[in-house]
Amino acid sequence: MVEADKPDIVFLDIRMKAMSGLEALAKIKNIDSSIKVIMLTVHNEKEIVARAKELNADEYITKPFRIDYLEEVVIKKVQELMKERG
Repeated sequence: MVEADKPDIVFLDIRMKAMSGLEALAKIKNIDSSIKVIMLTVHNEKEIVARAKELNADEYITKPFRIDYLEEVVIKKVQELMKERG
């Protein structure tokens, strides 16, 4: 899907049906490292957060979260994309 749709930003949870969010994160970053990946999850274990950072997650937000905070993060990531692309 990522190869076909070429998204700028992807939201992932840690637990998903087909594969884990960490597996999906690794695959997405291997396809295109410029895609901004924001993890949205209830999992706050240090090992999982550290692994997501190792795999270059752009943000790691734990649930519950404020919608205005998510909006701020998305705006920041869009601005980063615009800057990177000139």
